[in-house]
Amino acid sequence: MSEQHAEQATAQHASAQDPMLAGILAAQQLARALARHGIVLPSLMGDYAVGGTPMVSLGRCNAASAVCLAEVLEQTAPAR
Repeated sequence: MSEQHAEQATAQHASAQDPMLAGILAAQQLARALARHGIVLPSLMGDYAVGGTPMVSLGRCNAASAVCLAEVLEQTAPAR
């Protein structure tokens, strides 16, 4: 099992057990993925669950980080 799949399985299991923990794990996974592209969202964190649904607060970031994130998403988007 790849590290990514292991993280997803852990987050899914945590979601069933503790939605707050699932949000924290998801935020950590996203932070690592963004870091591989040189992107940091300083306010990224797991947040309180809403209706039992794990939540992640993306928070604020500077314009340069937003542009960098947009560029990565545009470059990796599937063709339409």
